[in-house]
This record gives sequence, structure tokens and C-alpha cells, in this order.
Amino acid sequence: MSSRSTLGSLLNIRVGEGLPILLLTLFSFLIGAGGAFFFTAATTLFLESYSTTMLPVAYIGSGVAGWLLWFVSSHFGKQSSQSKQMLGSLIFLIGSVLFCAIAAYFFDMRIVSFVLFIWIRIVTYISVVVFWNLASTMFDVRQGKRLFGLIGAGEVISDMIGFFSIPLLINYIRTQDLLIIAAVALVLCLVLYTVIRKRYAVVHSDISQQADAISDQSSVTIARFFSNRYSTLLFLLAFLPMIGIYFMDYMFMDQAKLLYTEPRVLASFLGIFYGFVAVAEFIVKTLLSGRLLDRYGLRIGLMLLPAIVALAVGSAALTGLVFGIGSMFFAFVAFGKLMERVLRSSLNDPAFQILYQPLPAHERLGFQSMVEGVPKAAGNLVGGGILLIFTLANFHNLIAYNIIFFCIAIVWLRLGWLMYVSYRTVLRDSVLTAHHSMDDKRARITERLLGALQSDDPGKVNKALIMISRFEPTALSVAFGAVLTNPSDFVRSRVFSMIRQFHSFAARKALTQFIQTSKNDKERAIAQETLEYLDAMAGMSIDEVSQLVRSESVADRILAAKILGESTRFQAIALLLQLIDDSSPRVKRAALVAAGKVRRPELWMRLIEHLSMKDFRHTAASAIILAGGHILVHLEQLFSRIGQDRSLQINIIRMYRRMGEHRIKNALRAALRHPDKEVRYEALEALADANYTASSTEQSALRRDLDEEIAAILWTVAALRDVETIPTCQDIAQALRHELHIKNHRLFTILSAMYDARIIRGLRDKLRSGTNEERVYALEILDVTVDEQIKNDIVPLLEDYSADDLIETFQWHYPQEQLSVEKRLTDIVWKDHATVNVWTKACALEALQHNPSQGTENVFRAFADHAEYLLSEIAIVSLYRSKPEQYRTFAESAHPSLKQNMEKVLSACIQNKQLTGVEKIRLFASTQQLTNIPSAIIAEAAQSMSEQYVEQGEIFIPFRNGIAVCAVIISGAFVEQHSNQTISAGAMIYHVLPEKETLHRYKAVEKTRLLLIDREILDEIVWDYLPLHSILS
Repeated sequence: MSSRSTLGSLLNIRVGEGLPILLLTLFSFLIGAGGAFFFTAATTLFLESYSTTMLPVAYIGSGVAGWLLWFVSSHFGKQSSQSKQMLGSLIFLIGSVLFCAIAAYFFDMRIVSFVLFIWIRIVTYISVVVFWNLASTMFDVRQGKRLFGLIGAGEVISDMIGFFSIPLLINYIRTQDLLIIAAVALVLCLVLYTVIRKRYAVVHSDISQQADAISDQSSVTIARFFSNRYSTLLFLLAFLPMIGIYFMDYMFMDQAKLLYTEPRVLASFLGIFYGFVAVAEFIVKTLLSGRLLDRYGLRIGLMLLPAIVALAVGSAALTGLVFGIGSMFFAFVAFGKLMERVLRSSLNDPAFQILYQPLPAHERLGFQSMVEGVPKAAGNLVGGGILLIFTLANFHNLIAYNIIFFCIAIVWLRLGWLMYVSYRTVLRDSVLTAHHSMDDKRARITERLLGALQSDDPGKVNKALIMISRFEPTALSVAFGAVLTNPSDFVRSRVFSMIRQFHSFAARKALTQFIQTSKNDKERAIAQETLEYLDAMAGMSIDEVSQLVRSESVADRILAAKILGESTRFQAIALLLQLIDDSSPRVKRAALVAAGKVRRPELWMRLIEHLSMKDFRHTAASAIILAGGHILVHLEQLFSRIGQDRSLQINIIRMYRRMGEHRIKNALRAALRHPDKEVRYEALEALADANYTASSTEQSALRRDLDEEIAAILWTVAALRDVETIPTCQDIAQALRHELHIKNHRLFTILSAMYDARIIRGLRDKLRSGTNEERVYALEILDVTVDEQIKNDIVPLLEDYSADDLIETFQWHYPQEQLSVEKRLTDIVWKDHATVNVWTKACALEALQHNPSQGTENVFRAFADHAEYLLSEIAIVSLYRSKPEQYRTFAESAHPSLKQNMEKVLSACIQNKQLTGVEKIRLFASTQQLTNIPSAIIAEAAQSMSEQYVEQGEIFIPFRNGIAVCAVIISGAFVEQHSNQTISAGAMIYHVLPEKETLHRYKAVEKTRLLLIDREILDEIVWDYLPLHSILS
């Protein structure tokens, strides 16, 4: 059942928006009522006291009054918060209306009526600024497009009541009595304003807190309007229509006074006319405005009004030329006036208010106030001035006035288009920052490590060097050059020792430069000695290197690999091939890096093969980078020959991305036709890095991919809705959230190939990690960037919709079922790998133990023989725990290899009570170091994890078989002997430095159970997620 009511759906209101909309609509009603009664009284009294020839003078007076009010408020409000300025403005408005009401009873009516007519501009000015400022602090730009028209309906209702009641009231009260009613409405408005500001003081905190800070209006000067294209267009779009509107107003008032000469009749006509205007406004605002702006954006809001008005006045001018000025002419003028009022308040004004949103929050009120006080006032002055000149010249040709207004409307229409284009540009500038691709991320990590080399802490420098050598050996030469410029003498002395200790041949260039530039004779001598040592090691005979290769010492074989990496001898190839196949992961890694450095084609295929091995893929990638661009041909050939080896294909594409060669685009474009969805997405990511835009043929295929991804997202949303409230399904719920994150990422990957990749990926970054205001702007620019159909499909996925609302929105195109927990878990398990990853399926299988249904045992049986060990293991364990009798029956009939695997799993997880793979992953994911890493990533290392017990009093060193390990304490506790700190269950022991003598020692306080994994295996898998700051600290 949808969480939205029928009325909410009809009005396009979302959950949580009801009360603020109600309060703001009531505020709109009261401020509109005050304006309606004031306008009618002022207009009627003015037309009763003067002929229409005085209208231009009054327009000029309105412009001067508006400018003076802006000037005074902008100078006296500099040190006030925006809320205080708005409160003061309302109080001033009430006081001025009360003063006018009293003056109407005691002073000359001709003077008072002239002032009243001028004061219409002041009432409008303050009402607009206060109302829209309040609205913009309560709702963001996305909500504004949907709701501002609806919220403004309160004013329309008050107009309807006010204007339609005037013909009745005028029979019982005098015209000037309407001013008292206006003042009462504004007093009630003031009370409601204080309530709203108090209740919603923190709505949209990252916007309203800035808006409620001291408003820097002093920085918003008239020159600011012309400082850039956007503000200049904003000025012109506020200025030019005011001229035209006053022409329209003048023609309407002139004809109305000619037709209705009796003051009471004129007041009644105006009341009825504006009442019908209000009815039309109400219909458009409540039912059409928000939907039109939400669907078609600012284009329709900015351009529909000038287009319709141009049509009306053009028709009036044509009718006047053909038939003369008569009833048909007045009908077109009245229609133009009606459309001007209806579309201006329901579409144009809400759209215009949205144009303020890209401005800095601290400038917004000042700019908004200035627009009302300067360009609009200037429009009054110019419009009134032109009409006054015509009046003084006795030029009273209404047809000519219509032609002039028609020309103004055409220019206005053009300005609306230019403003829309500029709005899109400014929004892009406001939300886009430099996008960081996968390579950029690695570069930033390397940059931080290089920065750490300037630390005066030798330990931190040591860690940084080790991490660079492990993860980015291509940067080692630069790293040594950086560390030898470290200002600490102590650190530099330690570095010389490290270079010798680890046989860091990459330091030879840095040492040579140091010897040439250093002024420290002692250090230069040490550097010379170190360089000679390295040269001697690199020049070791091939027989001596062969002995090292055959040595039982891991350190000797690593040294052999490093020496061979400096050798150009042909015999080095066979030795490196031998070391690449070494049983020690550390030796294998050193050999892979050496194979990259020697750049021999005979070794390239072995490097490429290691891209698919999760324990060595980062090292192999770095080695291929060292090998250079010539290896690309082999990468392309292998990619096309691999067939179904998806992992290797994906890693080859990632290598393309890292190498950044222009010539790989054709290979990546070919990969877009790959049958495997994940391979296609990886190719899209690589092409996006190169700012590639798909061809028209590729666009149609990408549209199909987009439809599939949207369907997958909605399925995931529906699945999450079905399981997230179930206590036994919290792991699967978290896994589905990660799936949703991946699918949203894929959505933007597809879009980045269809549109400007820089814009789309920048928007993705803002939507993922930006402030609320940045997210809103990102959605807005996405709204004006993508095609209409795609926008309608994508934007709701990124809005703050509830699951029910989202599913309801797409029900016709992407229907989803609501399933029971048992059926949903089974549904998840059977989804294809492109929709659901292994970890999510494993969590679903585990959850089925606690939420069984008829046929659950069949699911467990099917997955017991799955190729993925994680799924096979949890299926076997789940079947045994939930249906032990059926487990035994199934085991008896299983084929030998499955039966053997079942016995192995049963022995480990049931009889020996070891953790299942799912439990191991969950334990690692819960540690402080890995808490931000998705469990699906950690799951890649599940088979490399093992358990170990340490008896009470025994010493544990995180090192086994010559390799450093990471350990998580399952139960028990240690005391770290160096610091005497107690480490309890749930903590991880992780050391960056690789040598056994550098590791701390831990004494078991009680019998302690550990979960272990080789540190380098874990690092290879989670490197891109590691919290660098905590590792270096």
C-alpha cells in the first residue's frame, strides 16, 4: 500500500511535506488577502480621483518608491539576520498600511489615493520578498519546482474570496474600509510568520543556517548585476517584463474606466474580474504548475508567459487595425491581462524564484531584495516614463501600445531562453568538481604517501616507503627522491640504511642526484657508498644470481628477483619465470615487478595472467605499467581469446584505464558489445575516463542497458523492502543496500557514455557525498541535461522517495511484487550473477535457515554443489542445521566429489565448530580497520582465511611461513608486550612493516582463538578502501 494519500498524489506532495505546505499556504493566503484588499481599494480610489493620464506618473512614483525602499533596507539591514530583516519588513508593511487606512479618513483623498496607488508596489515588493524568502528556506530547489505553485495557491484563494466579496462588501462599507481589512490580514500574517520561523528554524540546515546568518547585503551591489552573464540576464528578465506589464496594465485600466465610469461599478468589475483571475490561478497552481515545472523544467516557466502574452497583444493589435478599438479589442486586452496575472503568479514567479537558488546562500536575500528594488523599480520608471512622454505628446494610440508590447514580449521570450541556458551552465558550475576516476584515486593515495615521506617520524616514513613499494612500485624512484630531501637528518640516515637493507635499486637515480646536490659531505659519502653497494649487487654474475634463486631463504630469492629486474641479460628471463612460479607470494610479487621492469615480451603473458589472480592483481597491474605501451597488443589479443574468463577480461580493461593510451578506445568500444554485463560496464567506465560519448548505434544499445539497470534497481528496492524489517535478515538487508549502491553507480556509468562524462560523473560524486544543497543542484542539473524520457525514468530513483512510492511510480513500466520473506530470499538466491553478487546470495542462503518454507531444502541441495565455495559451504551448513535428516539422505546419494566436500564442511563447521565463510567475512567486516569496506569485497578473501588457537601464556607474532598475517580475535585476549595494552575479542592485529623482527609480540591472557589471513592477500583485495590515515598513524 502506498504511503501517499490520493490527494497527496494528485497534488504531487510527498511524505513529510504536508504540514510545512499547509502552514506556508496559510501564510500565502493571509499575505494575499492583505494584498488583494489593498490593491482593490488603492486602484479604485486612484481611478475615482484621477484620469488614466495620471497612470504613467503613478508608475514612475512606484518605481521611485520601490528603489528607495530597497536602498534603505539594504543599508540598514547589513548587520541583521535574514529572519530579523523579514520580521522588520512585515512590521513596517503593517504600520504603513494602517497609516494609509487612517489617512484615508482624515486627509485629502486625491493625495491619499495617489500615495495608495504608489504603495501597491511597496506592498507587492515586501510581500514577494518575505514570502519567497520563507519558502526558499523551507524547501529546496527540487521541492520548489513541485510545490511553489501549489503553495502560492493560498494567495489565490484569498484573492478569490477577497475579490469576489468586494462587490458585496462595497454595498455595506466604503472603499477605504477595505484598507482596515488588509491591515488585519497582515497582522495575522505576522503572527503566523513567527510560528513558522520558530517551528522550522533548522529545515534544510545546510541552506537555512547560512541564510539565517548575517546577510552580507553590502557585497550585493548594483555592479554585481553586471559581473557575469547570469546576473545580467536576471536583471534584464526582471526589468524588461515590468515595462510590458505596465503597458498592459495601462491599456486595461484605460478601457475599464471608459466602460465603467461609476466608482462602485468599477470596484465591482475589478473585484469580479480579478476574482475570475484568481479562480484560473487556483486551477493552474494546484493542478498544473508543479507538474509542468517538475516535468518540463524552467523552460516552460520562463517562456510560456511571454509567448501567450505576445499572442494576446498581437491579436489585439491585429483586431484593432482591422476592426478598430471596440469590444473585441478589449476582450483580447482583458485576455492578455488575465493570462499575465495567471501565468505570472502560477508559473513565471515560481520559476523566477528558482533562479535565485544557484546564488550563494548568504547573498540570496540581498540579491532577491535588489531585484525587487532595482531592475523592477527601473522597469516601473522606464515604463511609466515612456507612457508619460506619450501622454504629454498627446499620443494615445492603444493599437501602437499593443505593437510596442508585442515587440517587448518577443525580446522577453528570447531572454527567457537565454536565462534557461545560463541557468543550466551556472548549475553545472555550482555542483561540478573535478571527477576522480579509479586512476585519480590511486594517484591521490600515492600523493599522500609521498607527502608522508617528509615527516620527521622515521616510523611513518618507513611505512610510507613500504606501502609505495608494495602497491605502487612505479613511484618508488620518485619516492626515494622525495625522502632524501626530508629535512630531518635522522630520517635521512635511516633511509640510507633501509635502501641497503631492502636492496632498493629504485633508489639509484635518487642517490646519484643526492650526491650531486647535497652540501653535507658526510651524507654524500654515505650515499656514494650505498650507491656503489647497489651497483655491485646489480652487477652480480648470473651464476651468483642463480644460486640465490635456488636458495631456501625467501629473502635470498626476493633479492634475486630485484637483481634480475636490473638486468638486461637474456639468461635473466628463465630465472624470472622460475621466480614467478615460486611458492612464496612475496617472492612471486618481487618477480612480477622485476618482469615489468625488464620489458621483455617473453614475460608479458605471465604478467597478464596474474591480473585475474586476486592475490596478485595489483602487483601484476603495476608490473604491466612498468612494461610500457608495447604490451597493449598482447592485452588486446588475450582479451579477445579469453572467452568466458570474465575476471581476467575485467582486469585487462582496468589495465587499459590505468595506462590511459588513446589507441585503446577501439578495443574498449568493441567490449561494449560483450555479452557479459559486468565486462560492458567496466568498458564503459574506461571510456568515461577518456570522456568518450557513444555513437548513435551504441546509444540504442546503452538505452537497453539502462532499462535493464532501472529494472534491477527497482527489484533491489522491492527486495530490500521485503526483508529489512526482519531481525534475522539484517545482513541480507545490508548486502542489498550495497547492491543498490553498485547499481546506481552502473546507472551513472551508462549515462556517462550517453552524455558528457565529466558532467555525469561529477553529478554522481555530488549525489553520493555532497551536502544536501549540492545534491539538490546535482538533481536539478541532471534534470536539464538528460532527455525527457530518460529523465522521467532516472530522477525518481535519485530523489528521496520511500520504497513504496518509488515502486508505485514505476509500477506500469517496471512492475514489482511484494513477497513473503521466504519467497523473497529464494528469489534473491536464484537471481543471475549480474543482478546479485555472491555475498548477497550467501547471506540469503544463511537467512533461509531462520525463515524456512516449503522447498527450502531443495535450494540448499542445489547450491551444495555450487562452484563458488562460499555458497557451497553455507548451503551445506544450512541444510544440516535446518534439515539434518534430509542432509543425511542427500549426502548418501551425492556423487563422490560432492560427498567429500560435504564431509569436509561438516567436519570443520559442525564438528570442530569453526566459523563458516559467511561468519568469517562478517567478523572481518566488523573490525575498526575494515568497517567501511563492503562485505562483498572482503568476501573475495574468504577462502584464504584460517583459524588458530593460542594457549594461555603463549606468545603470538603475526607472522607465519615467512609471511606477515592479519589476525582478528574471535575470543580471548592478548597483552601487547611493547605497550602493555590489552587487546580483546573483535580487534584486528595489522602491521604495515613486513619483517618479523619489526612486528609486536602478543601474550595470550587466556586461550585465544584467532582468524588469520596473509596480510598481503588482504591488502590486494581491499587496497582501494584502506583507511590510509590510520595505517600511517
